Amino acid sequence: MDGGTKLVFLLVSPFSMVGSFFIIITFGTIPKLKKHGFHFVFFQAICDFIFTLKFFITATVDRPNWIARDAEIPGTIDCQFLGFINQFFAIATTSWNLMITIKTLITFYNPYLVGHINNIYFHLYVWSFTSLCSIIPAALNKLGPTSDGCWIIDSGSFLRLIFQVIPISLYFLLSILCLIYILYKLHFYQHSIMNGDNALRHKSFRFKTQLILYITIFIVCWTPIILFHFLSYIAEIFELRRKLCPTIEVVLAIEKVAAVGQGAANSIVWMSSNSFCQVLKDYAKKPQNQVEVGRVKNKREEIQLIQKKK
Repeated sequence: MDGGTKLVFLLVSPFSMVGSFFIIITFGTIPKLKKHGFHFVFFQAICDFIFTLKFFITATVDRPNWIARDAEIPGTIDCQFLGFINQFFAIATTSWNLMITIKTLITFYNPYLVGHINNIYFHLYVWSFTSLCSIIPAALNKLGPTSDGCWIIDSGSFLRLIFQVIPISLYFLLSILCLIYILYKLHFYQHSIMNGDNALRHKSFRFKTQLILYITIFIVCWTPIILFHFLSYIAEIFELRRKLCPTIEVVLAIEKVAAVGQGAANSIVWMSSNSFCQVLKDYAKKPQNQVEVGRVKNKREEIQLIQKKK
């Protein structure tokens, strides 16, 4: 691995892992956050954490047989395992982002429908499709060293097109189209809120805005990733690697930062959300509230004691 790539992975990936781990811990330990509909964000954070961990391991261990600049051949067992982890959680994190997008879209279309859709259906789709896209390349011995670490080998292969390029690109395109529609609906939704005083609608608006930020972060971070894989596939199929090589190298450099930066960006949105800030305020007031409750309790005991003496 070249020094620049290693430096990027070592500098950026820890921030992303800490950010994703922060979302996981706070969601798991603070019950109030579970009531705000961040279920999908929690699972996306788990996928982001493991996906970024793979890049961190690649940089710290730095084994030569994990990176391939020219010929891509089936990897060793350790590289195949990392390739499976990379493929599985790359598809999983993009899938969960699509679920967040769909959920946000439904809240604009019919808010009451969200509560009637069991999350198990979303889980069944994400984990079954992710497993399918990961197990088949592994079974066909198509996991090994690539220019992006251990992943699906053969840049121009039909297998890589079907199980990597198309699924991620399709999710990406659907997210963009849904986001455009959501922003269009948000304009009218915001106008209706400004003309009324419904506190519940204001709260719903803030929640939807935060989900939109998660979708936007996904689109920004995955744009260079998808562009890199698309250019690599086109260059391999049409034998344009020499012509596209400078462009691919630039996109690859940006892609490495974006690939490990999504978790950190998501955690910033998470910490700045009204729901999380409200939880912090509640915890800050908790000692003061406990003192007030203690004073009231002592006062009641004094009154009861005086009544008994009479």
